[in-house]
Amino acid sequence: MKVVLINANPKKKGALATLIEEASSGASEGGAEVEELRLADLDIGYCKFCMTCYRDTESPIGRCSQEDDMMWILERLRLADAYIIATPVSSGHGNAIFKTFFERCAYTAGSSRGKILWLKGIPTSRFTDKQRYAVTIATAGTMPTYLRKLCDVATKQMKELSRLSFNAETIGTLYAGELTFKGLKDKDRRRARELGRSLTQADPRP
Repeated sequence: MKVVLINANPKKKGALATLIEEASSGASEGGAEVEELRLADLDIGYCKFCMTCYRDTESPIGRCSQEDDMMWILERLRLADAYIIATPVSSGHGNAIFKTFFERCAYTAGSSRGKILWLKGIPTSRFTDKQRYAVTIATAGTMPTYLRKLCDVATKQMKELSRLSFNAETIGTLYAGELTFKGLKDKDRRRARELGRSLTQADPRP
């Protein structure tokens, strides 16, 4: 089983880095091969809204006018069976690194063939060869975990990326809050490891 870890953390140490390591270890213990994509270290340009990918509805990966790291990243994502997606929370949302990546995936991993009622051009995944799975990890400095429903757009964004771009069902989430004041809890470390392992126990469906 191939698991791709999408890491939007700009820091190499700290709470989110610890949770990412725990989730990766859990997946490895379950027998998965884990490949980490550390987005902060990659060349991912801002979307230019040129609509090249939007107009290309037939390719396995939508064409892009930019020559950066996204094409080989997308190839790795297409070959994956599951994903661990992680971002720090910024004003309730995924951080800027995550959102840049999210925008670039919309019509490259996704296609504009989607439709809701009379609305056309809704992103729908190009990765239709198999069912995939995902887990998400978000960390917040000040917002307590028990108040996540008030501001946790980050998890919603990660789940949307999973479903619309990667054809992946999100089977677990973690929101570790109030880290600035109380630090990382042992239960969050355990939960992250459990999430990683849960990917290897998901029922593979064609």
